[in-house]
Amino acid sequence: MADQISELQPGDLITAELLNAIIRKLQGVGGPSGTVDVPLLFGLTLGAARSILATPGSNLQLGTVLDTAGTVIAPTDPAKATLKVLGQVPSPGVRVLAGTAVSLVIPGSGGTTPGGGQPTVSSFFPTTQAVGQPLQIIGTNFDLTPSKNTVTFNGISGGTPTNSSNAANLFINQVPVGADGAPQPCVIDVTTPTGTARGSLIITPATGVQLATIARINGSTGPQITVSANTDITITGTNFGTTESQVRLILGTPGAGGVPMLTVNAGTLTPTSMTVHLPVLGNIPPAFRSSQPVVQVAGTNGIASPITLNIA
Repeated sequence: MADQISELQPGDLITAELLNAIIRKLQGVGGPSGTVDVPLLFGLTLGAARSILATPGSNLQLGTVLDTAGTVIAPTDPAKATLKVLGQVPSPGVRVLAGTAVSLVIPGSGGTTPGGGQPTVSSFFPTTQAVGQPLQIIGTNFDLTPSKNTVTFNGISGGTPTNSSNAANLFINQVPVGADGAPQPCVIDVTTPTGTARGSLIITPATGVQLATIARINGSTGPQITVSANTDITITGTNFGTTESQVRLILGTPGAGGVPMLTVNAGTLTPTSMTVHLPVLGNIPPAFRSSQPVVQVAGTNGIASPITLNIA
């Protein structure tokens, strides 16, 4: 399909090919390699994505916003604020120059994320991953209930996608053991109630790095907990390490830009527990007041918490 997005007609089918064409239309918006990490905005609402990019210290700005029909959208349009981001340029995790604009793709008319049809798998982030590490599967028509999406790697179960998943993105906590075996590249199947989609990428052997996991927040196993801003919270789990200066609590899902990143209270860190102090509410961007936090150890993000942390 040629990238002539302006020739679409009302009622045309939204496909992975179409979304990729729209994203290609945005290529070149990002700057050359730099020192600022582009955050993961897939699956967030347009309003939340705007807040992240506008956060002081992000060193980024919002670029062009297109819908799935190729129409340029006013980013401050209140009617579009709750629509989910389906694509972004530059890609998450890319390092760019300070001040780079991040352009977004959101659903078109109708205001809903495409879903209910045959699923498709268009790409992965990262494009190569190791056993035991998290993986993002990008496509269309995934079921909005994460547990109704079955993901296998060379026939091996990848577990239930996280609660951050949506119709365009599935987040897998850990690539399963055995996914790096023959044949290569690894075949990844996503099965929903409406069909099966297939993609492939290279899966490498485990790095030996044990990712941090969260089991409880203030003693609660969830599925969610509400706490007050400007208070201490206690996180328990595994693989937190013992060096306080290397540990951060990120209020967000893996790759969400690390804003804000909270340090550990002095003297509270053990390999399975730590205490952090939450900022005052005004210093927590709205997009991060409800999230599945992540423990980062020595620059490596752990697995998204199964517990949603609500800060009021």
